Amino acid sequence: MIWLSLSLACRPGSDTDKPSESAGLETGVIRHSEETGVDDSVAPTGPVGHVIVLVMDGTRIEESFGDEGGVSSASGDETQDFLPTLRTDLLPLGTLVRPGVAAGVTITAPGHCDLVLGTRLPYGNYGIDGSLETGLYRPPLPTLGDLLRQQQDASVNSTQVGGNASLLAGLTWSMYPGVEASGDYLFVEDPSAPGTALNDDVEALEALQQALSEEERRLVVFNLHSIDRGGHYGAIAAYPDNVKRVDGPILAFWDWLQSTEPYADDTVLVLVSDHGRHRWGETEDWRNHGDQCAGCREVPMFLVGPGIASGVQVDSPHTLEDLSATLAARLGLRQDYGSGKTIDAALHVDEEHAPSGTPRFVVSGRALLEETLSEGRSVITVDGAQLSGAEALMAEMPVASSTEDGGEVLCWRELTIGSATDRDWPWTGECRSRRAEDSTWSELDFPLETVSPYFEPALVHDDRSRLFLAVVDSPNGNIERPAELDFAVRLLRWTPTQRWEGADQGSKDVSLATHPSLAIDEGGDLLLAYATADAQTADRTSRHIALQRIRWLPGQSQQWAKAWSSPSTDADGKEYGRAERPVVWVSEGLTQVAWLAYATDGISLLTSRDQDGWTDPLVLDDQSVLGHITPRVAADVVWYARLSEAGTVEICGAGVAAEASPLCEDTGQAAIFDLEVQDGVVYASLGQAGAWTVSQL
Repeated sequence: MIWLSLSLACRPGSDTDKPSESAGLETGVIRHSEETGVDDSVAPTGPVGHVIVLVMDGTRIEESFGDEGGVSSASGDETQDFLPTLRTDLLPLGTLVRPGVAAGVTITAPGHCDLVLGTRLPYGNYGIDGSLETGLYRPPLPTLGDLLRQQQDASVNSTQVGGNASLLAGLTWSMYPGVEASGDYLFVEDPSAPGTALNDDVEALEALQQALSEEERRLVVFNLHSIDRGGHYGAIAAYPDNVKRVDGPILAFWDWLQSTEPYADDTVLVLVSDHGRHRWGETEDWRNHGDQCAGCREVPMFLVGPGIASGVQVDSPHTLEDLSATLAARLGLRQDYGSGKTIDAALHVDEEHAPSGTPRFVVSGRALLEETLSEGRSVITVDGAQLSGAEALMAEMPVASSTEDGGEVLCWRELTIGSATDRDWPWTGECRSRRAEDSTWSELDFPLETVSPYFEPALVHDDRSRLFLAVVDSPNGNIERPAELDFAVRLLRWTPTQRWEGADQGSKDVSLATHPSLAIDEGGDLLLAYATADAQTADRTSRHIALQRIRWLPGQSQQWAKAWSSPSTDADGKEYGRAERPVVWVSEGLTQVAWLAYATDGISLLTSRDQDGWTDPLVLDDQSVLGHITPRVAADVVWYARLSEAGTVEICGAGVAAEASPLCEDTGQAAIFDLEVQDGVVYASLGQAGAWTVSQL
């Protein structure tokens, strides 16, 4: 039997912790900050009616809005020669951000996903047999379009995603509980080859203008894909020429908006890129992108329209998530899951509007490890003292493990933005340890130079206090070239005498592997579960849970063996097209796995065990389970989160040994960021609202 109690832990939320509903733009007179250096003119009050985002796919800063006098390695032209009309006629009317930062995976679909969600979650860059049908491959958190339809009762087709590319169709709406299948995808196809994307950004922009004239849209995210396509596959001049070609047409589009009802004087226009391109100084390096190079991360970012400051250049880094927060503010939306800060210099706001509080925390042994949002940066603190790097723009996703004798290990990820001349702006893995008798932390010198923007390792100590760490090292989510990837899933071992071992071993038979879970069986074998798609298929709804059994004797190489793969049906024959976020554990000698399974009617929590062969999956819950929270296990109880009928977060426990209904406690809060189990207590990170605990007694 499970009994639940709910209480506040760490610190309660205060009024200042709550995100502003519209970043100070709903009421009152708002003026320019003195720091902007522009006239103290009155800004419009209230939300704007329309937001249109033009994504100049794959445009580098040096071929767009970089410093004058810079030279493009793609063409030899000076930077100011690429978009001269926009520089002269449009930039003085709005706010230019330098640098704009693509902090996630620097390819098309993930960049757009970060923008429409306002937070960074794994999202692949592969389509389904060239089709617009996305099936169940949609993000698990609400999109800006979802929020607009939910919070302002916007019409079904008031929002639109589109462009002359098909792989963004999954971003029209999300799999968050209660979200209706709404929103429209505008695919601009080649009339001479139906089903094929039109390889002309100017004509694609004309198609968007025609669509907007036929039906009002309040929010549009539109991809101009020929710029990127020309960079990859076109002639030498294709990429720079395609950037130059949109200069006049974009200004003409803005002029049309300003002269056309209902968009005139009520539309914010955004010019941004989802990613940049290499600038390593190598021959035709600009052809490609997708890794963590500085040229891939630095992107143009410009806003213009009602409520946006005129003639302002922001000289501090802002991410695509920050841009999303800013657009949510101008639309008057509450973005509960947004991790970005508003670009306040663009909003005539003197003080910074960023989420505050603790979005994630972990309790392990003597340590309280927190990811704290403060002054627009995320930092990792331990018992209130900052442990992450002083120069890091972001430090995220803390995890911890402790030994039986009281030793502790903490790991997280960090991103530091350097100068434009740096080769890379990488995410790095950071780990620290301390012994039971020590109060100081020692650096473990994580052996991988870069880690994925979704780095969230699984940690476990064995009975000899050796640390095992499972990490997904599949950074780009692109299924097109799996053979070129290094090992995509790795298992590392750390001991004080041997330090790190195993960095050169692992498995690469995966595509967009995510969320590893690690356990040790009674014989000492490692059990590693993760979500993945088959490396040789283009069907992104084929995602399943893979379980590997790894034997790793001292002085020998790892021996990997596939132990199990999740089936597509449960014990009752119900079909599931996608599986995510597994947790593996061993109980009474039996290996068990629980995971989240996606079906057309929502997300379910399933479990299976190896009992003289693997059992058919049992459904533990199928009521509004939240897809962004990894289940946790303690004493054969699976803990997870779901959404109540009132739209608040419930923390639930489901026993795997008995066919009983889950027992849940309503937190009364709108958002949850993480769930952890330590010493029989379940900790739920509820961000700005404070941190609650649900105790298992």
